[in-house]
Amino acid sequence: MSTPRKRRLLRRLGRIATLVVALTAGLYLLRGPLFGGLVRRALEDEISAVVGTRVTIGAIEGGWISDMTLLDVRAPDLTDEDAVRRASAARIAVRYRLLDVLRDPLAGLDDVAITGLDAALYFKGAANAAETSGIEGASGREASDTPLADILDAIPPDLPSARVRGRIELRTDRLRLATRLDVRRPRPGHVEFDFEDIAVESDGRELRQDRLTLGLVRDENSVQIEEPFALGDLEVLSATITRTAEGARVDVAMRAGGDIDLRIERETLTATLAQVDLSKLPAAVRDLLAEALGTASGPPPVLVDADVVLTWRARLAARVRGVRATLGAASLEIDELHIDDIDDLDDLASWELAGLRAAAPDVADLARRLGHEIPPGLLPAAGPTALLLDCPSASRSAVTVAALRVETPASRADATGTLGLPPGDITDWRAATLALDVTADVDAAEAAALLSGDSGLPQTVPQTAPQIGGSLRVTARCGGTPAAPRISATAEAVDVTLGEYRALRLRVEGSLERGVVHVAALEARTDFGRATATGSFGLRDVTLRDASFELDVPDLAALTSLAVVSEQLPQLAGTLHAAGTLEGSLRADASLPRDGWPDDVRVRARVDAADLIVAGAPLGAVTAAVALDGPLLDVERVLVDGGLGRFEAAGTAHLRAQSVHLPGFSIEVPDVAELARLVPALEGVSGGFAAEGSLRREAGQEWEDAALELTLGAEEIVAVGQALRDVTVRLSAADGRAQLPEITAQTPYGAVHAAGDARLGGDGVALTLTRLDVDFDPAAFGLTNSPAEALPLRLRAPLAVTLGRERVAVAGFDADVLGGRVRGDLVRGADAHLNAAAQDLDLALLSRAAAGRLTARIALAGDPDAPAGTLSAEVPRLAWDSEVGRLDIAARQDADGLEVSRCEIAAGALLQMSARGYAPWVLGEAGATRVPARRAALHVAARSASPGPWLARLGVAGVRAASASVELDADGVDLRGSVRVLDLAW
Repeated sequence: MSTPRKRRLLRRLGRIATLVVALTAGLYLLRGPLFGGLVRRALEDEISAVVGTRVTIGAIEGGWISDMTLLDVRAPDLTDEDAVRRASAARIAVRYRLLDVLRDPLAGLDDVAITGLDAALYFKGAANAAETSGIEGASGREASDTPLADILDAIPPDLPSARVRGRIELRTDRLRLATRLDVRRPRPGHVEFDFEDIAVESDGRELRQDRLTLGLVRDENSVQIEEPFALGDLEVLSATITRTAEGARVDVAMRAGGDIDLRIERETLTATLAQVDLSKLPAAVRDLLAEALGTASGPPPVLVDADVVLTWRARLAARVRGVRATLGAASLEIDELHIDDIDDLDDLASWELAGLRAAAPDVADLARRLGHEIPPGLLPAAGPTALLLDCPSASRSAVTVAALRVETPASRADATGTLGLPPGDITDWRAATLALDVTADVDAAEAAALLSGDSGLPQTVPQTAPQIGGSLRVTARCGGTPAAPRISATAEAVDVTLGEYRALRLRVEGSLERGVVHVAALEARTDFGRATATGSFGLRDVTLRDASFELDVPDLAALTSLAVVSEQLPQLAGTLHAAGTLEGSLRADASLPRDGWPDDVRVRARVDAADLIVAGAPLGAVTAAVALDGPLLDVERVLVDGGLGRFEAAGTAHLRAQSVHLPGFSIEVPDVAELARLVPALEGVSGGFAAEGSLRREAGQEWEDAALELTLGAEEIVAVGQALRDVTVRLSAADGRAQLPEITAQTPYGAVHAAGDARLGGDGVALTLTRLDVDFDPAAFGLTNSPAEALPLRLRAPLAVTLGRERVAVAGFDADVLGGRVRGDLVRGADAHLNAAAQDLDLALLSRAAAGRLTARIALAGDPDAPAGTLSAEVPRLAWDSEVGRLDIAARQDADGLEVSRCEIAAGALLQMSARGYAPWVLGEAGATRVPARRAALHVAARSASPGPWLARLGVAGVRAASASVELDADGVDLRGSVRVLDLAW
């Protein structure tokens, strides 16, 4: 080719090359706006096809030739049904060699940086994975399908320089793990993982770990940690994933107080634990164990030795050998445990155990170490309670118990047999089946201390009970289920003592089935009595069926001194025999039934007692025959015959309505003074009486309002120091008041006829007499010269009398007596006083020699033996024999003595008398009492012109005297006087 033509071709090629370069440069400079969308969509389609879900890229940046940056990468269509439930990254930057990437994507990568990663992954359990995989026969995968080889293959032998930052969340059915992740590749073959702010959530409880750094080294056939690291007190010494001919194997060596060696190969985990301290596990693991164990602060320092083999395919299987665990003095040993077909830890499908032994020398100490507290009252205070268990074999269907022992300082219980496990939920112990033989030696004092202390159990033994000694031997056979047990048992006391008394025999034979206790025989024979009983007792409805009892107590004083029967029981003495039958509901507390008296209680009983003493009162012989039908009590007969008297009654009572009907009763009391021990209101009363009557108390009525009809008779009653004979009282009481239509009695002063009504109050008996007729005997007052056979007293108005234990009061006394009228008030006891006024009393009724009308007033108050008060008396026209005169007396008394201000008696020639001054005496119920004289003397002067009748009264017969005079002076303690008689002759 000629030169010009070559030149033209070169110029053309140059222009084409320049155009191509220019176009290429333009296209590169315009790659974003022109081709960015096409490349982004192409990458989205490619990545979406690889991961199996749609992926979006917000934008693409970079040079494309050697680097590229993907912004806002998301997988928006993920749901809760996907294994990856959330995935996004704010920025993915990649540096690569384009031609090498086209040949080998990983070999061509120089650097990968992911920032703002946010991913959530869900892992199904093995069984769920098999059920949802859609692959027939998934439950029988071959060993070559193990994911360990996939994990190893997923980590390239020579990773590119990489850095990943973000958050990742892993979920299973029961667990959630979330953490911040930082992945680095410091050099070829090495990867470092930094996990920060690790949060583990299980059953709604969140557990945290601050940080974990993990370095991996990758060679052709293995991945291993670069150096040991620690998780709390757990040290991971080595961890390796190694390729094997059958797939891959994981080997891990750890230390947590002791050594832990783990190996995972062909879907099998093999673990060897040697003196491993569970309390030194990582905080997150400790908290998970605490949740599983139900403790407060994680597992206690338990040392564990064991060989564990765990195999999983579609379901799990486990084998555990040589388990030895110690917690303080408590220990657990398991020779071998096989678990197959584990679908759920709460429902183990198949398992077998050989050689389980457990020992806890102190159950309370073990509970404290596990983070629990046992109430102190549930365990003996004298020492520890030990628990021992020897179980040679167990399976999903049954547990063989060679020895089960509970031992306290003084008691022991042993059991052998089998325990059939529930067919469904293994934790539902109510459905387990029992076949156990139990023997127990129970110390009586230890059992009583539990039942009377702060144990939370019903307090059946009062804390004031006497010292209990001896033991109780129990043999029992247990069947059925814990929810519905069948138990046959025999219990026999051995050398049981209650204080100073001894139980000679105590034996119970019975059974429990379907919530009913059947007592075939109960016999108790002690120093203070004997009791036997049979019957059935329903625990659910609290009922008795076909029950009978018999009780003999030769010494009631010994029984009541125990205070075991009831702290409210009064002191008793004597003998007692009782027998009867019981049937029906017994829903009652210590007093009366909580829900009303049950309708189906039926009791028939007869009680015989001899020499019975209640609270010091001798009741003597007591016989009673009673029948209880629901709330209705029928007392066929009750007879009390003894030292207090005789009481006999029959009637009915409604216990729910608390009504009583005694159509007839009789009482004979030989001496009321004995009865006063029980009825304090009768204190100071003696004598005997007999009474008969009836009683009716309606529902809701107070006892003082009950209707009572009573007729009482007594030959002699002594009350307030006065003897009453031939006493008759008829009483009709209702609504708190008593009508007394008839009261008759012979008193030392005469016959009494009275009527009225009475009311019982807090201060005693308030008596209102509407009638009081007394015919006083003059001789009772020394009136031997009275012309009247009787001196009548008749009330003019109702009289109010209050009779209390320490006070007697008479108010409004107004009566016709001695032809005149007497009025007044009287109180004996506190605020004692007497106010009385007599008007126009006829003295002729007192003596044939006297005539005249007496008017007098008396007012006394204070000590009855030395009262203070005033006295005045006046007879304007006094006649004595044939002499006519007058009487006028006025006196006052206080603690210093008697002051006579006026004493004038004029009876003609018979007597002329006057007195003035002070006397050193005080007059009271006890007579005259001398007191120190503090005032002037008393002067008494008496003269008689015809003293014969007076001297004759002194016993000097045949005396004739013309006149006589007497003068008496009392000055201090000295008494001086003179007597002069003129013309004395006899």
